Amino acid sequence: MSDFFAKIKARLFVQFSVLFAILQGIVLVTVSLLHIAMGTAKPWQPLIIYILLELLVYFLFIFLIKYYLNKSLGSQEAVSKVLFRNTRNIINNISHEWRTPLNAIMGFTDQLYHSETDSKKKEALNAITQNSRRLFIMSKKLIDFSSIETGLYKIDPQYQSVNNLLMNLVNKFDEAARMKNIQIEQINNIPGDMRIYFDFHAVFEILSMIMENSVKFTFTGSVTIFAEYKRKTLRFAVADTGIGIDDQKKQIVLELYRQGNANLDREFEGIGLGLTIASKLVELMKGSLRISDNKPQGTVVTVEIKCESRQKNPAMADEILESAKEGLNAEQKEILRHAAEELGDSVKVFNSEKIREIGFKIKESDPRLENYGEKLVETARYYDEAGLAALVQQMLEDSGS
Repeated sequence: MSDFFAKIKARLFVQFSVLFAILQGIVLVTVSLLHIAMGTAKPWQPLIIYILLELLVYFLFIFLIKYYLNKSLGSQEAVSKVLFRNTRNIINNISHEWRTPLNAIMGFTDQLYHSETDSKKKEALNAITQNSRRLFIMSKKLIDFSSIETGLYKIDPQYQSVNNLLMNLVNKFDEAARMKNIQIEQINNIPGDMRIYFDFHAVFEILSMIMENSVKFTFTGSVTIFAEYKRKTLRFAVADTGIGIDDQKKQIVLELYRQGNANLDREFEGIGLGLTIASKLVELMKGSLRISDNKPQGTVVTVEIKCESRQKNPAMADEILESAKEGLNAEQKEILRHAAEELGDSVKVFNSEKIREIGFKIKESDPRLENYGEKLVETARYYDEAGLAALVQQMLEDSGS
């Protein structure tokens, strides 16, 4: 790459040198001819003409240099973009190809681990599983980063519960924290019945990346996640009592493939993608991410996202679908019963995507069941857990179950 652009620069230097020599030659010939034509009566006239022509040559020369340099830089930028895009596609493809064999390795290793009785062999199998999981997580991060950079990652906001988000985060890191003898704590100042319009998956990924770092770099004390909603701003803060980040390195850790310690003999594993992905996702949502010190020790990472909110729709849980209760035939009742059974798991662990999918399926199945489908779609949209439980119960009753 560097040789390629070095050759371009060398060729341009030769071309400009030849061009300058030609222009100077033209000026000298022109002035000489004028001097001969005018004679010596007015010797200052050829001198003035010479100076004017020299100025013209220099301006023309500067213009040509700028033109060719801009053209060269444009081609350089185009080549850089092509190389970057190809490299990114290669990384994306390799990351996808990693996942299939890694899933097989982790699956078979897990089976061997549970059937093995020898402690040394179990230790070796556990090491295989842990390192395979590391590669799997790394490949997922590379795929996520590639999706963000290529513009394929789409933000999909819906009205969601922050309570569920925090609960899932605590559950995800609880085991890792217990192994290091540190506490995972949460402070949630958002009312339980408030639904906020944000992308649940994207925010979960952002906070997961931040908490992963906090747990990794904390050895005593705690990792606390704080949430609040004020003035149409959803704010999260992850505070730890870990080793902290030097002021001059606070921006470095947000750069691609960078850690606070970039040496090859660094103590902590990782390729330095986590906070980069978190920062990119926050940018996609037009939010902000900043890193500050947690006095007396540790780090605080704060994420702020502008979004709307609303209280849960009280009518959703209470309204009875009287119009559809009477006159359902056996086939319609069977559709309702089957849908209610499918929704059973979602009552325990709210799955808005699955609820919405079943709602659309019911709407399309029979005009008499359209109200049920619309209710399910609304329930998913507002993340209404109580409404879902009531609706599933009603569907079971209306189906005769």
